[in-house]
Amino acid sequence: MAPPFHWVAGQPHLKLHGSHDWTTNSGYLLITGGNKETDIGEVPLLTSYLTHFRTSMCNEHARLMIIGYGFGDRHINSALMDASRAGAKFFIVDPAGINVLDKRKSTDQIAHRMWDQMAFSIIGGSRRSLSSTFSTDRVEHDKLQNFFNS
Repeated sequence: MAPPFHWVAGQPHLKLHGSHDWTTNSGYLLITGGNKETDIGEVPLLTSYLTHFRTSMCNEHARLMIIGYGFGDRHINSALMDASRAGAKFFIVDPAGINVLDKRKSTDQIAHRMWDQMAFSIIGGSRRSLSSTFSTDRVEHDKLQNFFNS
């Protein structure tokens, strides 16, 4: 049986919310909006992806590069905090850098606790665009590569 993800450039990639070009008998399979966790629970494939994500992340050797995620999904945030407590390490690529994680002004209790629970698990970050990183910016490229070699 194939793993519940696909590999790109030697790294596993999970589509936790489906994709714009996936279809089912009832239409497109792309989960959006504020009820993602419930909607994911109705799709066995996406449920298995989320389970695999949680299981894979919750060990001390796990490494996750987070690219362009705004930390707005409670089910993902909860999994990331669990992973952080288990010893996983993170590298964040976002125009806001690691500050994208800082949701201390949020009224959502999970989002509010994220900075305090995850900040010590962040071992790198980049504010640069991936197009720059993979074309002309050798320093940023080396930072990303070093994350996977650590």
